[in-house]
Amino acid sequence: MKLSEAEEGKYRIRRVKNEKLMELGFVPGRGIEVVRRGRGRLVIVIKGEKFAVAEEIAEGIEAVSYTHLTLP
Repeated sequence: MKLSEAEEGKYRIRRVKNEKLMELGFVPGRGIEVVRRGRGRLVIVIKGEKFAVAEEIAEGIEAVSYTHLTLP
């Protein structure tokens, strides 16, 4: 799912389409948490840092919910 569609909760990044976002720490495999959403933006915690990300930018990040991950 696109991160822009995510509800509040914990996710793991699957794919990132923007290199600048990768430089900020949005890299595949990393866990993130959406702590709030509204007014066209998401507040995300990644590596202990909070980011406000516009929904348009969040469209370039694919993530999967922790509840949808399968264990070996």
